[in-house]
Amino acid sequence: MDRKYDAKKDVFAVYFVALDFRTGEVVWEKLAGTWKNGEEPQFDNYWTAVGIGPNGAFYVPGYGGVMSIWGTP
Repeated sequence: MDRKYDAKKDVFAVYFVALDFRTGEVVWEKLAGTWKNGEEPQFDNYWTAVGIGPNGAFYVPGYGGVMSIWGTP
């Protein structure tokens, strides 16, 4: 996961990201959620471990609860 700050809007955004393991570059990202500066960071997880379920979904603990993301083949 990655966290970005937009100073113009005073908003934090958290993204699920995929990295190229050879270069370390971000090759994909999907918005998990946003919050205004000073609010509780519901979608932040401060880089905790990611679990992968038997259905192929990723599960990540966050301050607001467990988040998940999955796709179809």
